[in-house]
Amino acid sequence: MQDQGNRAVIGKDENAVRQLISMISSDNCHVVEQACSALSALAFDAYVALQLIKADIMRPIGAVLKSMGQEELISVLQVVVKMAFTSDTVAEKMLNKDVLRIVMISLV
Repeated sequence: MQDQGNRAVIGKDENAVRQLISMISSDNCHVVEQACSALSALAFDAYVALQLIKADIMRPIGAVLKSMGQEELISVLQVVVKMAFTSDTVAEKMLNKDVLRIVMISLV
């Protein structure tokens, strides 16, 4: 994911993106951290970030924010922050009232 070319290829592969998104819901902390790291790298590009939203990334993120431990919470919040700062359009699409409420609850 450190290589721009690899990010571009993976970001265009819908199955790879969906696999990374599904890995967020894993019971294995290391898997969640690695998936979030990869997704954060992908979210650097606004087009890919919009694809992540289209692939319903906010559903598993919301579930993790409600139920996971501290380490998973930090990893998932890094994805949310990276996506939110990618562009105003991405932030508008992902940060609705429900997501913001879940984030606020998880931080308390």
